Amino acid sequence: MGQQPLVVHLDTSVLIFMLERRYNLKDYQKDLFNQAKKLRRNLSRMNCTVKISIVALGELTNIALKNDRIYLIENLRQLGREFGEKLKTCYSPRLCSKCNIEFHNVVARLLQSDKRLIYNPADALILAFAVYDEEATRFYTTDSSILISKGIRNEIEQIRKDYGYPELIISGLHAR
Repeated sequence: MGQQPLVVHLDTSVLIFMLERRYNLKDYQKDLFNQAKKLRRNLSRMNCTVKISIVALGELTNIALKNDRIYLIENLRQLGREFGEKLKTCYSPRLCSKCNIEFHNVVARLLQSDKRLIYNPADALILAFAVYDEEATRFYTTDSSILISKGIRNEIEQIRKDYGYPELIISGLHAR
């Protein structure tokens, strides 16, 4: 049996560090920036698909407009040129009544697994999109509440098992 192709979902926080300019960062953010740039280089060289959900794209756009950081959008265009067909922006799962797994069930189960997600609806939806994506194999985030929550990890593992989906590995970029 062949190895599962790598399908990566990016949280908004990781995407922003991939697109940010180094001189705009505080000292504690520079390590995250370096890790995100290394991840970007590695993904650009790999045979993989990189998905940015419509929610993450909306968050990025809001941050760019609200904080006068329009260069993030231009840098996203550059990322698209660099990654080519392997970059899927505006990813949204097919929402249909005949699907194996219902999206609202995934969201509800994640919210029940860790109440902190209730206060961060964009994070909950971005994570749910990755969990709901049958092809997804990895989710990158800097969100410590997702990274440290055993409840979230256990629920993701159970959801994926329940529907016969491959394992989804949650990976983090960490400030040192």
